Order: sequence, then structure tokens, then C-alpha cells
Amino acid sequence: METGVYLLRGPGDVPNIRARFSQGRFYPETAPGRFSANPILCGCTGKTATTATPMVGDDRGAVCPRCGKTLPIVQTPADLRADEEQRERERAANLRLVFAGRTEDFGPVWRLSGRVGRSEWSKIRPLMRYLTRADEAGMDADDHDLGWVTPHPEEVERVLGITGDRTVAAQRAAREAARVAADQLREDLIREGETLCEQFHGRRFFADWSWDDYSQCAGDVVAESDHWQVREYLIDGQTVGVCLEAKDGNPVSPGDVIRGRWEW
Repeated sequence: METGVYLLRGPGDVPNIRARFSQGRFYPETAPGRFSANPILCGCTGKTATTATPMVGDDRGAVCPRCGKTLPIVQTPADLRADEEQRERERAANLRLVFAGRTEDFGPVWRLSGRVGRSEWSKIRPLMRYLTRADEAGMDADDHDLGWVTPHPEEVERVLGITGDRTVAAQRAAREAARVAADQLREDLIREGETLCEQFHGRRFFADWSWDDYSQCAGDVVAESDHWQVREYLIDGQTVGVCLEAKDGNPVSPGDVIRGRWEW
């Protein structure tokens, strides 16, 4: 068997166990990357370190030589390496710089969205700075330590091969496009609401205060469009006008449609 780290199936409801196989024994992980000096034990002969039986390792997993209890191998070192390589590929595919804050000395700075390998880090290290609240750089937008950041995003992107929609420029363009689309949607919704309200020209529009004044209430729907509806508005049971309501999913306030025509 290959010497290295394995993943063993834990007994019962116990989570899977990471253990290092060496010289015929499995040694459990006690902290990330650290392994016990004592092998995995079976409690069939006792519950203490001196009375329990050390389990031996073979192609099946950790096996008790006394009772035959087995902790099967779930993943081999090769499996774990393949998983780590896949995670590294995914991290590399998603790696980008994200805005971290503004500094007095360096202006806007960005941080990496994930870890990079040692070789990549050695290439970008001259472009990075570690900033904390105690630095003379003096954060004026963040009240926390920024950590490793760069004021040179384009250069870091060039070194790391960050391209396409992952670049800072592309992210900035996407945010601007989203802002423009949101503004256009808002204008379209306001226009739709105004068109709906035109058929009530001359009617009094009321803001719905029924949540605060129980003498007032919104009545039946008398007209509607895709994103708006108009209801009768009653005070002390008498219809006094109408009120405009936004349907679910409509982010625009009725006040932006009615503007100065509200009755309070």
C-alpha cells in the first residue's frame, strides 16, 4: 500500500476519518495536516490506550486483528490528490480580483478571491501589500484589516492570466450594464404605472395609511396592469378615491408614479 493520507469510513454515525498510513498502521489526523503518534485503536479489548488493540492496515482499510472490525478505505492518496487538483482547477477557473476598499496612500485596492500556488504568489508578491488599520495608509472606507491587497489589478491579472469576464474591467462593465438595465426597468415600470393611472384622471389618489389609521382601507381592485393595480380607497366605509399599489416583485414605489398627486 502507498504511504500517505487516506480517508476511512468512520464507525456508525462517526464522520469519515482522515488518517496517514505508514508501516502497516493508520494514524488519525488530529489537526489539519497533523497526525497522531498513536495508531487507530479498536475498543474490543479495552477502552484505554494500553488495553485497546491497535488496528492494522491493509487493502481493505484499518482492520482489528482481534475482532475483525474494519474501517473501510473511502479514498486513497491518489483519490485525494485528484480531488485537490480538481479544486485547484476550479479555483483557478474562478480566480478574480474583488474590490477591497480605498486607502489614503494607494487609492482603491483589490484582493484575490482565492488562494494561489507558491509559484504564482512569488510572481505577484511585489505587486501586493499587506494593509491593516495600524498602517499609515489609513483606510478611509473600511474599518477592518484589508490583508493582502493590490493597487495594481491589471498587472496582477496579466501575471495570473485572469481574462474574460473575470477581469476588474469586465466586472466594472457588468456592474454598469446592470445599473443601466435597472434604471431602464424602473423607467418602464413608472411609465406603465402612469398609463394605468391615466384612466383615473380627475380622481383623488390616496397613500394607503390603513396600516396606521383603521378608519381607512384599500378596497376592491378596479384596474390593473402587469406590475400595478389600482384599488378603491375608503374612509369610514365611504369611497373617497383610489390608491395605487405595486404588485409583488415590483421594486418601484407608487409615489414615484403619482408624485405630487397624493392625498394624505
